[in-house]
Amino acid sequence: MQGLSYAMNQKLYRQHLVIGPTVKHLRGHVETPPKKALVFSFHGLPGTGKNFVSSMIAEHMYAKECQYVHYFSATKDFIHEGKLEEYQYIIKQRIVAAVQACPQSLFIFDEMDKMPSGIMDVVKPYLEFNQPVDGTDYRHSVFLFLSFDRLPGIYSNMGEYNIIMVAFFEIPDALKNSDLVRSSLISAYIPFLPLERRHMEKCIIDGLFAKGYYQYGIQIDHDLVKQIFYFPKDTQLFSTTGCKRVATVKHLRGHVETHPKRPLVLSFHGLSGTGKNFVSSLIANDM
Repeated sequence: MQGLSYAMNQKLYRQHLVIGPTVKHLRGHVETPPKKALVFSFHGLPGTGKNFVSSMIAEHMYAKECQYVHYFSATKDFIHEGKLEEYQYIIKQRIVAAVQACPQSLFIFDEMDKMPSGIMDVVKPYLEFNQPVDGTDYRHSVFLFLSFDRLPGIYSNMGEYNIIMVAFFEIPDALKNSDLVRSSLISAYIPFLPLERRHMEKCIIDGLFAKGYYQYGIQIDHDLVKQIFYFPKDTQLFSTTGCKRVATVKHLRGHVETHPKRPLVLSFHGLSGTGKNFVSSLIANDM
């Protein structure tokens, strides 16, 4: 766990409420006989590090044994409300087969806020204290539930302190009415705080260095930071998209400032009204 803690401290910005509790729970889970499966709820605005932390956990706990890491996405795997029973059967079969092959399996459920209502109740038996279930012990497995907080518009009239308090104390909407919460099966609710401008600068620097667009010692171009959207309206303190939009910004900058070997091709995908056309118009206006 020391390597995981170091990586999170080096690469994760502003998420001091994430690093300590996450590492502590994981260490306790692997170093002592667990009484139940470890279940995290990661919640926060887009781009604050939920998937990033999940990937770091998978990398440091399972190294190259990626067959023990199982990923579910609401917008890819569970898109039809009318197929609830079919989806529950798929989830159940995959969990059972995975844990029978490897008791320490990791399950990542992304976009919990978009999951069909009631779908996650099927995992309840595998998170309970009364193990084994049908001859299989699930207590050594780890479950990560990732969900977006409510849109920044909800926070528009809040001060910085209240925004942080909402992020810290509020149970994600995706879990509020589930059997998992009513039965107290979530081991820890981990809030990912919204990122400020200074954190966005670090995200951009990391991305540009990784792509070789900048060298150490060169000051970041603040025009890049300004291309990110912020809230609330009066202070413009927090980023609405976190580090997610940094990828688009850095790819565009690298394409126009270096000698490209081929055309730049970006695929924008997402639900209606999430900003695909808006970002396209911004690119057109800026270029």
